[in-house]
Amino acid sequence: MLDQQILEVEERLAKLRFDPGVVDGVFTEETATALWALQKLNGLKPVSRVTPATERALKRPRKIRRPVRDGVVVDLGDQLLFHYERGKLRLIAHVSTGANRHYCLKGHCGYAVTPVGEFQVQRRVHGWEDGPLGAMYKPVYFNGGIALHGSVEVPKRAASHGCVRMPLHIADRLFPRLPVGTTVLVRR
Repeated sequence: MLDQQILEVEERLAKLRFDPGVVDGVFTEETATALWALQKLNGLKPVSRVTPATERALKRPRKIRRPVRDGVVVDLGDQLLFHYERGKLRLIAHVSTGANRHYCLKGHCGYAVTPVGEFQVQRRVHGWEDGPLGAMYKPVYFNGGIALHGSVEVPKRAASHGCVRMPLHIADRLFPRLPVGTTVLVRR
């Protein structure tokens, strides 16, 4: 059954460049992650519901400055990804980056950090790829083994081993738009 309020929220999220998935009035995981991104951008706690503060943010979202003309900006502080093409903001998405802690998994130990700096896409893999730390969907590598990639688990906090995890539908949307050489700017 169609929920008119959810449909209006999805339409507004899509207009603001957050991808809620299919705009159909059904609250899905894609709708929730788009809502989290809007909430995080506006300094709110990410929750899977439209609070009064979220309603205000939908009406008057925070302004975004454009640090790159084309490419991706990953904001480690807010756990957000911004995609720009031809100088225009095309997408804002919820992500989960490096957990900033020591880890050991499957005999591989390291420190889970997403490196800060300006990088370029080095290689891409269409579909799923099994890495030493787990499966990655449509990985777009920008710093050695560090990639932007889709994941079935994208929590509300920094939790990866260093990669930038994103919802699967966001990986589907971004992958064709990130050829080798695309700028990836990671900032605090």
